[in-house]
Amino acid sequence: QPHLLGADRQDAAGPDGHSVGQGRGGVHGADGRPGDGQIRGHSGTIGLPEPWRWSGLSIGPGLRPPSRTTLSGDGRAIIPGSERRGVALGAGQARGDDVRAAVERNFDRYLERIRDLCRQPSVSATGQGIRETANLVAELIREAGGTAELVETPGHPIVIGDIAGPPGPRLTRYGMYDVQPPEGEWSAPPFAAEILDLPDVGPSVVGRGTANSKGSLAAFFCALDALRETGGVPVSFALVVEGEEELGSPHLAEVVRDRASDLAADGGADFDLYADRSGDADLILGCKGLLSLEISCRSGEWGGPSRPLHSSEAAWISSPVWALVHALAALVGQDQEVRVPGLLGGARGPGEDDRALLKELAAGFDPERHLLEAGASRY
Repeated sequence: QPHLLGADRQDAAGPDGHSVGQGRGGVHGADGRPGDGQIRGHSGTIGLPEPWRWSGLSIGPGLRPPSRTTLSGDGRAIIPGSERRGVALGAGQARGDDVRAAVERNFDRYLERIRDLCRQPSVSATGQGIRETANLVAELIREAGGTAELVETPGHPIVIGDIAGPPGPRLTRYGMYDVQPPEGEWSAPPFAAEILDLPDVGPSVVGRGTANSKGSLAAFFCALDALRETGGVPVSFALVVEGEEELGSPHLAEVVRDRASDLAADGGADFDLYADRSGDADLILGCKGLLSLEISCRSGEWGGPSRPLHSSEAAWISSPVWALVHALAALVGQDQEVRVPGLLGGARGPGEDDRALLKELAAGFDPERHLLEAGASRY
């Protein structure tokens, strides 16, 4: 339940139940769109292995229910169990009130659990505190009634866990426990998890990783605790939590392949950074992915010096530096639209379902609030 504020030079979390700032969300398909036989919407994306029923609407492969809808008369989503008996996800408004009451009762303990994990350094670039943090994550899984182990890699260990639940759906929960080095100026020591009163935000825990994303990771286990106290966790979880996300996850794929049977599930989720300043819950249905490259420019027949040259010669000798600047500027236009011929040719644009979801989300989108959160004056 933390309030999370993320920024390049500081992350912050506070106790009012929402998050702000940069970060990443759950990944459900490379293009962010669920495939046939999947649910999409405010409750995320869950793979459906067989036809089932959504509040009287028959759903099978290739069909999707409306997004962000009341799932049934009591606010439940029904997922098929082993014998096609529906398993309830959540229990409507009454359960929600009970969970909120449990969070209020245990708030101080939950807040300290989040601060404890954020106080532990876990800088993957240097290795500072990495193994200690991996052990803390494994202990959080065990405290939640699950089993956990540290899988060794040529780099940093990956935590594999399992939390059993009732018969029915099983989710694979991805997470990360590493952070970037705390460079630049900070309003509080980056690994002290101090509580500061931030302008326009309020009381917040300030520290590296509180938003991206050890605060969210610890909050997930607080949520499991509140659910157990109010009737039980309605799903089973497989967990894979890595310590090299900030390095590009060089060993994650191999471990996932080797442990595929342990991580098999009906769907995948990443619950990091899942609310904003309004307190409304966010669940990201996909991400764009990224492409990085390195461009270099050397002298040659086109011009430029073959060795370092005094800047006074720039009046008549071409500069590879300026040639590189012009090359970079040619990648995008004035409004940052991509101008590289053919680069977007293979991209798949939004389909009818995507456009319908975007139209629905746009109705509740507040551009001014988003610009405030982004620290920008215009789009």
